Amino acid sequence: MRNEILRRVGISLLIVIAVSIVVFAPTLLLPDAPGRMDESPVSQYFGWLAGLLDGKLLGAHVINTLVLLVAAVIIATPLGVLIGIASARRRLRRQKHRLHWLSLVLTALPEFIVGLALLGIYAIVVLPILPAVSAPKTQVWESPIQLMLPLATLVLVATPYVVRTTRSALVEALDSASVEMARLKGVPENQVVTGHVLPHTIGPVAKAIAVQLTWLISGVVIIEYLFQYPGIGQALVAAVTQRDVPVVQAIALLVVVACVVVHLLAQLVDVAASPRLRRTHA
Repeated sequence: MRNEILRRVGISLLIVIAVSIVVFAPTLLLPDAPGRMDESPVSQYFGWLAGLLDGKLLGAHVINTLVLLVAAVIIATPLGVLIGIASARRRLRRQKHRLHWLSLVLTALPEFIVGLALLGIYAIVVLPILPAVSAPKTQVWESPIQLMLPLATLVLVATPYVVRTTRSALVEALDSASVEMARLKGVPENQVVTGHVLPHTIGPVAKAIAVQLTWLISGVVIIEYLFQYPGIGQALVAAVTQRDVPVVQAIALLVVVACVVVHLLAQLVDVAASPRLRRTHA
């Protein structure tokens, strides 16, 4: 299993390096290319990379976006898992859970539509005390209430996919031959769940969370711009408008690295939790 983990980490590093080179290459064609003309492309690449990673370009914006994404994942993950479990139990009783149908509808809606709906319903009709957009040049910790609408949008977008994946994984595991055999042998239901059901559901749920988090990372640009939230999304729109190439490159590289790391963690969780993968890579 250790070799498999090292292999996947190595592949992820190669992907990040390859993408960083692709992002850097066009800067060599610019009139004001980074570095001196007498430097080799390799030296210019490492100088460019050090300039992007020093934290001066996007420090505050990255922190604000991380606060928003982490809060959304902390809320959406357990909520989606619990609703998925409830939906799976109804499935075993041959009933359709109402939340199952709601998750289908929310899965089909783009985050921009969900954000607009919340903007109209909560900020204007139901709870006008919530700010529709963030105040200019205001940090999250100075006005935490500005998190409410962007956070609610991301939670509504992220939860349905986790619900559907959890439900499907649980139903498949509960209907599997190993679970049926364990029940025929008289194994207590708690041991059946912990020993046979959960190990086969952790991997798919982790992958679902990774996929959804990747979507959130890409979709947060739209949400932050919609609510004028001071994160990397708003910084990206401003950088594109002002043709600020270093900021655009830094955000592009940051998004790719975040997506690669998220998927790598999901793969490692899948390898560690799945009995089949542990036996294969033992």
